[in-house]
Amino acid sequence: VDAAMKVGQGDFSTRTRLDRVGGELGQLARSFDEMAQSLEKKELDRRQAEEKIKQSEEKLKEAHRIARLGDWELDLIHNTLRWSDGVYELFEINPAEFGASYEAFLYAVHPDDREKVNHAYTESVKTRTPYEITHRLRMTDGRIKWVNEICRTEYDPQGHPIKSFGIVQDITDLKQAQEEREKLIAELQQAMSDVKVLSGMLPICASCKKIRDDKGYWNRIEAYIGKHSNAQFSHGICPECARKLYPELYEKS
Repeated sequence: VDAAMKVGQGDFSTRTRLDRVGGELGQLARSFDEMAQSLEKKELDRRQAEEKIKQSEEKLKEAHRIARLGDWELDLIHNTLRWSDGVYELFEINPAEFGASYEAFLYAVHPDDREKVNHAYTESVKTRTPYEITHRLRMTDGRIKWVNEICRTEYDPQGHPIKSFGIVQDITDLKQAQEEREKLIAELQQAMSDVKVLSGMLPICASCKKIRDDKGYWNRIEAYIGKHSNAQFSHGICPECARKLYPELYEKS
């Protein structure tokens, strides 16, 4: 009786110690011990399975943390939203202060991106196709984060949407790197456009030495070169011209 009570309380290691007794009592004791042993093994297997699940969940959480990932699930029947710890960390929201609804999620999205995100999701549900979108979050202190989101929806046999599942990843560093790269490319292109090279046949007047541009206008040579290169001019007089313009100075010398 004591053994049966202990087994009933979950102590499956209990034995009757009457397995060597003969007769009907001994047979019942052996059957009871075999049952207790079987239950003990099943309980051990259950605990081991639970431990493996726990370890797997911990590894998944760590992987999500390293990759800055989070997952969410939206119950479309009751409009209840479940976020993983990673999503709360990414959005920097206290679970106790979150409304856990689709509207609460939209409120966390950057105001300029809310319409785009809402349209992408509703169209995905309507057309029964998964979607992927990149959008911004605005933190309470004004900081901007960029996230990439992937979502799919499940439907009942009648085709009604019942649940949406998604993952969201923080790509702020990647986005900043892309923007910096685009900025550097633009600066390089601007620098290249500022480097002007004269080449080809240039029509020049044999008398006044003006140069004709590609629109047919004649320009003083220094004006033309200055327009088509980064060269700058300082004006002076060469000795030959000085003798022609100021012969009296050279005669005195």
